[in-house]
Amino acid sequence: MRVNIKFETSHEREVVFYILSDHIFFFKNFTPFKFIFPSDEENVFYIYGELSSLFSVFPVEAKVRKFVSPVKISYVMLFQPKLIKLPKEKELDMMYMGTEPNGSGKIEINEFLEVLIEYEGEKEKAIVSAIKKTIEKSKREFDEIIRKERIARHI
Repeated sequence: MRVNIKFETSHEREVVFYILSDHIFFFKNFTPFKFIFPSDEENVFYIYGELSSLFSVFPVEAKVRKFVSPVKISYVMLFQPKLIKLPKEKELDMMYMGTEPNGSGKIEINEFLEVLIEYEGEKEKAIVSAIKKTIEKSKREFDEIIRKERIARHI
């Protein structure tokens, strides 16, 4: 499944592109995956989130590899269960949740601030819809989110 979204902004594109290349900023502000865990590998990290489908909540874990070029940012994701060691209380909660999906996908952001979300695998519609919904929600406040980040980074 593929979805395209375009960001409109009054900020300079180069600055926005630079800020969006920060994976922690991007995933916390524009995706439903709020927990980001580092990896020993360079440009590799893990994400975790709990998404909901029509009748249940299910955990989602992915190993993400980041690629940045002057014209494109790519976050390539491998969704798989048990990638992350969760605290004991969280593991207990997971017993009452739906099964974790397997699949692969990517999020690409080009220099014109167009976002491509692509995913193939289990719970395809739920995962893509959750990412799209979060981006669309954040898109309404995009200029303000970027403005605050520019102030924090002194850009």
